[in-house]
Amino acid sequence: MMRADSTEQNRIVTISATERQTPPTWAVKQRFLIDLMDRAAEAFVAHYTRPDGTLIWRREWPGMDGSDDGYESFVTFPLFYLLGGGEHVHALARREWNAVTWQFTGYGQVHREFDAYYDWMHHGESYAYLYYLALADPTHY
Repeated sequence: MMRADSTEQNRIVTISATERQTPPTWAVKQRFLIDLMDRAAEAFVAHYTRPDGTLIWRREWPGMDGSDDGYESFVTFPLFYLLGGGEHVHALARREWNAVTWQFTGYGQVHREFDAYYDWMHHGESYAYLYYLALADPTHY
């Protein structure tokens, strides 16, 4: 049985490119899609939120629903940023987390930044967003 030396296991491999190549077609198309989605994120937020970032929705809580739905509107923003989206999408993700938390606190659904009602499955749906924000910027969260 072969075992790697502990110094070998901890060694970071460096890969260097010595010449430029034309990127494959799929990579060019993927970058085009990411650039398009960058603009779409801004358009989505402009269309569905108020200037302060709160969702264009009801002024008062209608009952029988959870705050997870508000968070789910933006849950993919931090992941998209990690995959190559612009810094502005990351900034939107942080802003919308705070805006939804503030809005749903006003509705009485969030207390001290924690979802006050519903089951743990719905809490998990809300907090997946927070996990992704921490993944995108571990020093902030």
